[in-house]
Amino acid sequence: QKAIEIEAPQGVLPNSVFEVEIKVPYDVNRQQISADGKPANLNVGGILILPKGFKLASKKQISPEVKAKNKGVFISPYSTEFDNILVVGPIVGKTHQQLIFPVVAPDPDKDPDVKYLTYPFYAGGNRGR
Repeated sequence: QKAIEIEAPQGVLPNSVFEVEIKVPYDVNRQQISADGKPANLNVGGILILPKGFKLASKKQISPEVKAKNKGVFISPYSTEFDNILVVGPIVGKTHQQLIFPVVAPDPDKDPDVKYLTYPFYAGGNRGR
């Protein structure tokens, strides 16, 4: 078990886009066995579990800076039922030890069940196969 680091804002406004960054550090000299049986660089992956109502920002909501940082990274909801759970990977770990999740906060005007309180969120990272 190795620790991951999480960076997220302390507070967000309704219907705003913000970033949650998960750092998955590891020794870049370590290798895994690839599908053809040869040593290869490690892959990384991540999961972010958000409170209900929070979800992955749409492409048009994501800033060009975040798009540039996430080039080659495909983040997707776990399922249509659980769109508050975001997953990424496996991707090349040598260039992606920082996973940036663009998230949009819920809008209480559109969903009356949304209450802004203190919410926990959970994150995990994986190194290797």
